[in-house]
Amino acid sequence: MPPLKFSSKQHRNLNTARAATNVNDFFYAVYSQSRERTDEPVSPEWLGLWEQWSDQMPQTAPSHMINRIEQWLAKISPIDDDIFKIRLSEDHRVAILLGAGASAPPPSSIPTVAELLPELLRRAKKIGRDEIDRLAAWCESNEVGNIEDLLTAAYVSNFAAKNPSITGLLDYFLFGGATTKEEDTRMVRHAAPRRASQVNAASIAHFQDTLQTLFGLLTGTMIPAKPNAAHHAIVEFLQAHDKTSIVTTNYDGCIDEALIDAQVPVQTYLEPTASDESGGCGLIKMHGSINWSYCDSCQEVKQFDLPLLKDTWENDSLSYAVIGICKTCGGQRRPLLVPPLAFKFVMFPNLIRVWNIAGPRIEEPDYLIA
Repeated sequence: MPPLKFSSKQHRNLNTARAATNVNDFFYAVYSQSRERTDEPVSPEWLGLWEQWSDQMPQTAPSHMINRIEQWLAKISPIDDDIFKIRLSEDHRVAILLGAGASAPPPSSIPTVAELLPELLRRAKKIGRDEIDRLAAWCESNEVGNIEDLLTAAYVSNFAAKNPSITGLLDYFLFGGATTKEEDTRMVRHAAPRRASQVNAASIAHFQDTLQTLFGLLTGTMIPAKPNAAHHAIVEFLQAHDKTSIVTTNYDGCIDEALIDAQVPVQTYLEPTASDESGGCGLIKMHGSINWSYCDSCQEVKQFDLPLLKDTWENDSLSYAVIGICKTCGGQRRPLLVPPLAFKFVMFPNLIRVWNIAGPRIEEPDYLIA
C-alpha cells in the first residue's frame, strides 16, 4: 500500500508542529497549514497534535483563526480509507501493541499515566506520615502532576545517596559545584561535594520504598477491572487469525481475562522453559503484571492464577499481597511491575527474556496494530 503523499510545505508545517516547545510555535504551524487551499491529502496526525495543544491556546488567540483551524480539522478523517483494503492471508504475521489507552475506556476504567499521581498522593495522605504529607503538598503547590517525574526523582535520589561520588557529580552538574556567595556578595567559593551522610541515604531509601509500596497498592486496584470492547475485539481478531501476538506495556489483567474467557491458551514466556513450541497465544507483558511476583532475595518469579486472584479479591477472601513471603527462600516478594519512570530500565533480570522476545515480535511481523 503506497504511503500518502504530502507537499513539502505540509511536511515543513508538520515538522514545526511536532517540534514545537510552546503553544505559539504550534499555533502558527497549524494555522499556516489550515490556510492551504489544495486538494492534497492531509495527515491525520494534525488531529492528535491539536488535541495535545488545544487546552493551552492563549485566550488572546483571535477567534476567527481558531474557528478556521477547527473547521479545517473537522474535514480530516482520522482513518486512512486504504486500511479497509487490507486483506490478510493465513501466512501474514500480525502484532498488536497495547498501551494505557487500551484499558482506559469502561468497564476497564484504568487510569492512564497522567491520572495516576493524584490518586497515588490521595492514598498517601491516608498513611499519616509527615514526609509523605509534605511531598503531597509540595507537588500540589508546584503543579507536579506526572507520576513518572515523581518516581524518577525518588529512584535517582536513592541511587545517588548510596554513591557519594555520584552525589558530588550531580551537585556539580546541577549547581555548578554548589556555588555560594559570601556575605559581602563579592566573593564566590565552591563548596565540597555533599557526603552521602549529609543527604541522609537511609531516609531517602525508606521514602523511595514507601512510594514503591504505594504504587503497588495503587496497581492492586486494577484487579477487578473488566475487559472492554477493544479487548474483546482483539480476541475475536486473534481467533480468526492465529499468527497474532500481543505485546503490552499494561499491568492489568483485562486482555488476559478476555483471552481466558474465550478459552484461548496464553503463553507469557515468563517461565524459562517457555517457547513458541509450548503453544498458546503470545501475550508479552513488557512491564510486568498484577499477578506476577518477584523475590528480592532468590529472584524467583511466580505467575499466579489470574481468575483465582480476581475471585479472592471480589469475595474479599484474601488480601492482595503488595509485600509477601517467598515460599522458596523466605525472602520478600513484591509485585513484578516496572514502575512508570521517565527512563525505563530492567529492574528484574527475569524480564530481560520477555523484552528480548518482544523485540522481534514488534519488528518482524507483516502488520503492526498499535
